[in-house]
Amino acid sequence: MAGIIFSDSFKIRRLDWDEKTKSVIKKFDKVSRIEGKSEAYDTELVLDVNTEIYPVSADEVIDILITERLEDTPPNPDDPEGYNPIKPLGDRADAYEYIMHGKIFKYHEERQRANIYFSFGGLLMKLHGESNILLSHIFRVDADVYLFVRKK
Repeated sequence: MAGIIFSDSFKIRRLDWDEKTKSVIKKFDKVSRIEGKSEAYDTELVLDVNTEIYPVSADEVIDILITERLEDTPPNPDDPEGYNPIKPLGDRADAYEYIMHGKIFKYHEERQRANIYFSFGGLLMKLHGESNILLSHIFRVDADVYLFVRKK
């Protein structure tokens, strides 16, 4: 699949954990902050999820896919129809349950570890892992990205 930036599976360890108080604190009624550990790499995920439309719980495994495009194939500039919101999005969107559009807003590297920060309309995500793993993918600050999530 073209346009894929990153793909991995994460086991959800906990929801709405507050590191300062070392306890669960739910700050918003319809949003939970999940923390997950990669099944393939030494990578950790922190992700805000609208749990009213996509409920999640601890110990579930989710697949995430980060791409440059919503569609499987790049749009055809010669297509006279152009963008059509009614037109099916293709196999990629059909294969996932929760999709968000956003931007990479920060990249920070320290001691062979990297943090990559994303914003999806105020819902935030952080990937934390070994620099060599995360740098092997194309993460550019201010890049538009799509996040696809599904439960295993």
